[in-house]
Amino acid sequence: MAEIDRDESSIDEPKTGQVRSLLRALRLLDTVAARAEGMSLTELARATDLSAPTVHRLLTTLEEAHYVRFDPATRRWMVGVQAFLSGLAYADGRGLRRLADPPMRTLFGLCHETVNLAVEERGTILYLHQLGDPGASLPGSMPLPVHGSGVGKALLAAKPDPVLSRTLPALALTRLTEKTVADLPSLRDQITRARRSGYAIDDEEHLSGVRCVAAPILDRGGRPVAALSISAPRERMGDDRITQIGMLVRQAAEKVTLQLGGRPH
Repeated sequence: MAEIDRDESSIDEPKTGQVRSLLRALRLLDTVAARAEGMSLTELARATDLSAPTVHRLLTTLEEAHYVRFDPATRRWMVGVQAFLSGLAYADGRGLRRLADPPMRTLFGLCHETVNLAVEERGTILYLHQLGDPGASLPGSMPLPVHGSGVGKALLAAKPDPVLSRTLPALALTRLTEKTVADLPSLRDQITRARRSGYAIDDEEHLSGVRCVAAPILDRGGRPVAALSISAPRERMGDDRITQIGMLVRQAAEKVTLQLGGRPH
């Protein structure tokens, strides 16, 4: 077999251009990830010493692959869920789903109710992993608006105040059931209570007859990257049991946070 020539002079110009673009995109991703509150296009161009059109082209490519996301309310670019999952796979050697699976199985064994692992992507909640009865009426894999789910409110409660103040006004507070929180004062009140207790509650706000308790998972920078929750029919999730399950979910989320190198709030 002929030896592959690795002399840089043998690399053609289009290939060199592709490599240069890849390196710029990776440098841009690092810059975005360094600021939890995100950065504007102008700020990113200045920080990377690239032209605004070049930065925008690279950002839109990264956005398609979910490595970055754009917040239209603040006009800022932020790190996307795929960047977190890829980074976790490298640093931990596993992945978020595998990392959270043991605490989730412990939760299921203690409560015998469905346990969920979810992340936020572009203002909606996506479920990555679920343990429980596959025939039950549960959140499943369909995207949910942040305000209409326990995991969404848990993630909102874990955001720093400056980020939260920009995020909340941009939410479309659509009503999913008659109990869905559909105004900012009520949502802020629920976030305050979630911060105080360490877990958030979905009281039949996504599905009538289903209640949910959720707690956030934090990264090394204290940023919410995912959430754990337990969902159950209302008849099995009374107020007393919500308090009990809330503490168990919070403890499980804290275990995953510690494994990520983070510190629980």
